[in-house]
Amino acid sequence: MMMKLDMRKAYYLVEWEFLISLLRAYGFSEVWCGRVRSCISTVKFRLLFNGEPSAEFQPSKGIRQGDPLSPLLFILMSNALSFLIKKAPQRHVIKGLKLNRSCPSLTHCLFADDTIIFGEASVSEEEKILSILNDYGSITGQEVNREKSSMFFSYNVPIDEQEGIVQTSGFAASICHSKYLGVPTEWGRSKKETFQFLLHRMETRGESWKSLLLSPGGKEVLLKVVFQAIPSFIKCLFLLPRSTMEKMDAMLKNFFWGGSLSKKTIHWRAGHDSLCPERGGRPWLPTFPYLQFSTAGQTGMESNHKLDALWVKVLKSIYFPHSDFLNAKKGGKASWIWVSLWEAKKRMK
Repeated sequence: MMMKLDMRKAYYLVEWEFLISLLRAYGFSEVWCGRVRSCISTVKFRLLFNGEPSAEFQPSKGIRQGDPLSPLLFILMSNALSFLIKKAPQRHVIKGLKLNRSCPSLTHCLFADDTIIFGEASVSEEEKILSILNDYGSITGQEVNREKSSMFFSYNVPIDEQEGIVQTSGFAASICHSKYLGVPTEWGRSKKETFQFLLHRMETRGESWKSLLLSPGGKEVLLKVVFQAIPSFIKCLFLLPRSTMEKMDAMLKNFFWGGSLSKKTIHWRAGHDSLCPERGGRPWLPTFPYLQFSTAGQTGMESNHKLDALWVKVLKSIYFPHSDFLNAKKGGKASWIWVSLWEAKKRMK
């Protein structure tokens, strides 16, 4: 099973004393800890009631959103949850998820306050995970929002067991069509439909820019910095369907020549001239297939150097346990991520 957690008012419930104790545990000096305490504890607020400001008051916990220091402090605090979950399999508290016998146990994915926890689909495992979350909340002030948190089960788990686990946890029963770090957590049969949200996101972003009168150079910078960066994280892991990449390229060309992503205009230069690696002083607007194979190939090559990374250990245990990435074979019934990395490697050769 997989539990996707949502923390209730994550920044506003941080306990100051725990945060300062954590900084000391990391080896920060008392001078530095005192400065951090001054930054987070000397703030004062006023509330507006019917347009009238209230008297000033000082909070007793929490860190401010928008403060440059707050994300770093929150990440340090979230490491406490990561530490508790990592130690749980070693103490035989929870089992986690193992994809095969040689694969390391997968227990959680953590990015700031976006947390996913993996475990065995059983009531006992779920109760142990909730106990860890309660211990974490008691010392940090964090609370799990059970109404917005959700669970996903493998198709092999019987319905009655799913209902028992959901009833005990109070979470929602499914996370269909949800995302984690912008990537869908569940895939359908159609990859084209899966990545339809990327096209919609580009169209939405382009609507706010089409009314501006930009020079060709300004459009080129906008295409590189904004539009081509939208699918950048996904391109590191997945090869997008060819039809999706063609639509993205068409949208970029329409914007470059006409200022609109959706409205087709006259292209005053051939597509392979306006959207290609730089040649002879022409604009460098790389096509999505060109960018895609380069980014996915770079991710694959990192597996030869980051041998201690968890994702490398997982891929190596499944697809190339006795070789390296460059000599690995595709294999049968491979995941989409591995097929994408393998195809990118083949192109690089």
